[in-house]
Amino acid sequence: MDNKILKKYHVTKGNLISSIYFNLNYLIILNICNFKKKKVLDFGGGLGFLKKKLVKKGAIVKIYDIVEELTEIKNYKKFKFDIVIFCHVLMYINENEIKKIFYHFLKFKKIRIIACFSNQTVINKIFARILGHSEPHKDTKTPPHKEEQLLRKVFYVYKNYNFFLFKVLVAKVKN
Repeated sequence: MDNKILKKYHVTKGNLISSIYFNLNYLIILNICNFKKKKVLDFGGGLGFLKKKLVKKGAIVKIYDIVEELTEIKNYKKFKFDIVIFCHVLMYINENEIKKIFYHFLKFKKIRIIACFSNQTVINKIFARILGHSEPHKDTKTPPHKEEQLLRKVFYVYKNYNFFLFKVLVAKVKN
């Protein structure tokens, strides 16, 4: 895989610091619900680090990613999922596109949405620089507060975990 493509689309390659950060994210996600035999969409799943962990929990996982070489399904709208995970990806999508994505999933009444996103604090920026991202969050199209606002507008958030560097929200379709 071309490193320029990975960098352009913010695909994180594992190193010690990113592994610690993302594994903490994944640990929270993996303990939110029972994934056994659940159909999971890892939206923006990149190199599949989260997928590997979900499969070990018994999930049936498909990755949808903007990078064609990383995606397993070209059109996520043709499949029905029990759980959709957005892990550090919504920030790179504009608000109107996020709304379209969210509204698509409203038709699945029992779906669960798990959104994990950076709080984009000064500490986040320092860690990003250590990881080699000279301009952390430069390509952010939707800031964290807007990500959360959009999710809460469309879905009912019933779990909220805030870990200073990142948040994890769990939502379902409003009744």
